[in-house]
Amino acid sequence: MANHKGIVIADIHSVVVDIPSYENEMGFLLENIRSIKNLDFMVICGDYFDKKMYLNDKKAELAIKYLREIIEICIDKKIKLRVVYGTRSHEEDQYKILYSYSCEYVRFIEKVESEALFDDLFVLYIPEEFVENKAEYYKEYLYDGVQYDYIFGHGVIRDVMKKAANNIEASNRYKKVPTFNYGELSNNCSGYTYFGHYHVRTNLHDKVFYVGSYDRLAFDDGDTGLPKGFYVTEVNDKEYFHTFYINPYAKKFTTITYEKTNSIYSDNEKLSSQITKLKKMADNNTYDKIRLIFHLPENSDGIVESVKKLIGTDTRLKAQFIKPSEKNSIMDNNDSEDDSTDYLFDDSLLISEKVKRYIYEKYSIDIPTDIIIEYCTIGKR
Repeated sequence: MANHKGIVIADIHSVVVDIPSYENEMGFLLENIRSIKNLDFMVICGDYFDKKMYLNDKKAELAIKYLREIIEICIDKKIKLRVVYGTRSHEEDQYKILYSYSCEYVRFIEKVESEALFDDLFVLYIPEEFVENKAEYYKEYLYDGVQYDYIFGHGVIRDVMKKAANNIEASNRYKKVPTFNYGELSNNCSGYTYFGHYHVRTNLHDKVFYVGSYDRLAFDDGDTGLPKGFYVTEVNDKEYFHTFYINPYAKKFTTITYEKTNSIYSDNEKLSSQITKLKKMADNNTYDKIRLIFHLPENSDGIVESVKKLIGTDTRLKAQFIKPSEKNSIMDNNDSEDDSTDYLFDDSLLISEKVKRYIYEKYSIDIPTDIIIEYCTIGKR
């Protein structure tokens, strides 16, 4: 009977966080790969990379260095490593630089496939792909009654990411990323299903799990207090259980909301004191990032400028303002999906890459870079 143990991690997004934090948390991961007893497999459920990287970039050097170390440890310890492709606009085919390591112990999964990972462990991999007909494409894997011990994937599960699922399904694109539901996955799996893509760790009926991002990369990655990290999953005689290993170096985010009745709107001294207090909390590492949401009252002229002036250039504090006439879409967030667009201000990215990623994340449409460049240069010829 099956007796196996594996690490399941997702959405590392190398290297979004600052370099010292990245090195600390990757060191923690490597330490656990080396030290966890009886570990015989590891799966990365997509988005190890965050964007297309250039070889003269220090972050690219580190991302490749740590993935290579993961690979070499797994080969040395005879741990079977499977890297499942994630979102195209993040991965950008950059795993190919390490394809020379491919062997029995190391595989990169670009297309849906099943595998007898061991003689007594049958698994399914579902990387993100653009498909014409979901039912036809996944028929032999999900709709013919095949049973798996584990499913590992990357993508949209409707039960969690309803808004994204609606956008994808409403698209009239010839090919698009599929959406899955709890039943499709759980009915075909005796054990656990683990997915990447959604950054908030989520449990669907103790059967289907979003692993969540390894670190907190944006406010919508969950400033709920849920720890970040990875799963160590085990199957012993067909009994499944897992433990969540907390990343001790993960960033701490929080959101503070000021309703329109708050006295800070009529007391500049109190407003100044509040901002000073929050800066001290950041100084003391209570939080790494603090988001302030101001529901502005009527006749609140000057508040916005006052807040901006008090925050100044401190990037640890982020203020958002909601006018009385505006619908509060920021807080009405049942999906809690990552809507971070910080990459739009990343000077290391080409305009074409920013446009490509924005269109993909907003509309689930993958436009070739050369076409975007062509449109971006119209009128400049």
